[in-house]
Amino acid sequence: MTNPVKQADAPALSLQTARAVRWGTAMLAAATLAAAFWLVTPALGPGHSLLRKSLIGVAIVLAALRFVRIGWAARGLAIALALAASLGLAELGLRLFWSRPLTTLIQPDDRWLYKLVPGASRSYTHTPTNGGGSVLIEVNHAGFRGKDLPRDAKKRVVVYGDSYIEGEFSPLEATFPAQLEARLRGPHVINAGVVGYGPDQVSARMADELPGLGVDLAIVAIYSGNDFGDLLRNKMLRLDDAGHVVDNPWVMGKAMKGAFAESRSGLFLLKLLSKGASRKVVTPIVAPRMDKALEMAQSEYDEYIVRGDNQIRNLLFDPYNADVALKPDSPSAKYRVRLMEGAILRMKETAERSHVPLVLVIIPDPFDVCDVYDGYHFDPVEYPEYKRSRLTDLLEDIATRADLQHVNLFEPFRRGDPTKLYFRGGNNHWNDAGQGLAAEVVGDYLLRKGLVKGP
Repeated sequence: MTNPVKQADAPALSLQTARAVRWGTAMLAAATLAAAFWLVTPALGPGHSLLRKSLIGVAIVLAALRFVRIGWAARGLAIALALAASLGLAELGLRLFWSRPLTTLIQPDDRWLYKLVPGASRSYTHTPTNGGGSVLIEVNHAGFRGKDLPRDAKKRVVVYGDSYIEGEFSPLEATFPAQLEARLRGPHVINAGVVGYGPDQVSARMADELPGLGVDLAIVAIYSGNDFGDLLRNKMLRLDDAGHVVDNPWVMGKAMKGAFAESRSGLFLLKLLSKGASRKVVTPIVAPRMDKALEMAQSEYDEYIVRGDNQIRNLLFDPYNADVALKPDSPSAKYRVRLMEGAILRMKETAERSHVPLVLVIIPDPFDVCDVYDGYHFDPVEYPEYKRSRLTDLLEDIATRADLQHVNLFEPFRRGDPTKLYFRGGNNHWNDAGQGLAAEVVGDYLLRKGLVKGP
């Protein structure tokens, strides 16, 4: 005998299921569309753009399920929910087991534009061209790369600079500051390098840190390959009407703000997608396209100096200083050189106020110091004004006029085979051997000048 209660409830249950499916697809479609516009920023890179388009497509498909047979709609909703659960588990797995390759070490700063995150760590994996393997980068609680500063150190030396000093591509013990410490066998050497830093950022950081850091010597490393260009990209300094270097009221651009926010708190899946897409479409920083580098240099000058645009749009993409090296008489090249001299003089003044001796270390670019680097060399017919040592010569001239003690690494790196001192295949930083040679030359200079005492 048929149960009349069950028979009566069956149509109602079917209707409730249909309504639940319809509402579920609608709500999931709305949530997917909201995620596409609230969690994803296409301006931050190709991965974001691809993800937004994909999410919009999924939202359209989910919305269309409201108008198909209930059986198809239920299957589609089940698939969508299963996919969402899988993505959630993947995000959790990345955070638990693969977070370091996707973690950023920097955060915005009101004075220095950005800085290292105290206590942060991440890993970097080399390409097969550079031997493969991973490098662990750890930031101590004071915001420097390496272990926490020893309290019992009788002498301290601090080394400021960019990625050449921080050394994200080398183990801690192979970095220039660590190898310098091993060579001096006395003072503790603090690694104050930060990837992408320009002389203007170093100058501001020294003014804030040096008086209370308790060091006996300060070393500032200037990378000749792109530090002239950083001064226009960072927009921290400019020349006034009298030609004096003054502070500039910079403004962090919207895309840069979004990039910092996404890198610190965004979804790891999104970071992974962006990282993969960027590898496919972004030209390596050291790609030998000097025509493009010249165009970019002129564009930076026009944007900042000619039009007076104070909004920062680029902090970490630093191409070769093409205008200074290839068009030294151009207005943009001359402006960069004057800003560089002003930034270095500020460092000197800060060191003198803190009664700390200052030494400038001038690092050559592999394009200049190598006859052929990564398959590229300068064509003298195409660039007749090019001089191999121009960038380092300019920095040495500035140091000499400022009466600053300095070490120019161009000639020591030029001897022998300089191609063995740098990474290759899109990474133009000095390798462990290059940092070792620099530590040897600088260490011998410091000992010879009596700036530090031997063991």
